[in-house]
Amino acid sequence: MRKVIVTAAILLNLLISFSQTEVQGFPFGFYAGIKTEYFTLGGDFNGEDYFFTDDATIFVPKIEPGFAFGFQAGLIFQEGSLDFGYQLSKNAYSHANDSSGSALIHNLKLIGFTFYLNHAEKLKPYITSDISMAWMNIKNGAFGVDSYHGQTGKSYFSGIVLGLGTGIEWNVASNFSFRIEVLPELFKLGNVKGITKEYWDVKKFICFKMNLAAGIYYDLF
Repeated sequence: MRKVIVTAAILLNLLISFSQTEVQGFPFGFYAGIKTEYFTLGGDFNGEDYFFTDDATIFVPKIEPGFAFGFQAGLIFQEGSLDFGYQLSKNAYSHANDSSGSALIHNLKLIGFTFYLNHAEKLKPYITSDISMAWMNIKNGAFGVDSYHGQTGKSYFSGIVLGLGTGIEWNVASNFSFRIEVLPELFKLGNVKGITKEYWDVKKFICFKMNLAAGIYYDLF
């Protein structure tokens, strides 16, 4: 987690240094910054169920709320912004089979759209959307069956996240801004993997994700 924060800070510093070269003639600008969020996962991540494949039995964990850290960047227009980013979290998990530990959750923001509701200089409320790809790794989350009986290995969950929420942007200075937002989302699990490298498709597994996020951003040009 510390490496992600340090990497994001270094990346932001390099982008700020690069931005010292003035860019003219574009109908948009570029921004980058550091973002953190506190989120919860509910629904089908209940800590009771299992997935059964030809290779393994994979337990479905209950994921505890936690903080994610990373970066966000994108293009900024007069009416809003086009957003991309990445975040990593380490959340505690548990299961009815007495398994517990920490799950690494990655979230890659493929694209998001932010639309300002006014053109004020200081405070701008906005509506924001999110389309992300998320994946999760759990050490010793899968138990081998048949020819893999007796083996224990890492389990893997991946899916798509869709969200729509609201927030407010505070322009602290000419190039610096602070955003805070609430973003309800749906997490649709796509596939799982355990013991072997084969992916297994999952149907009808959806959970609700609630995010409270804050970020500090710099307008590069």
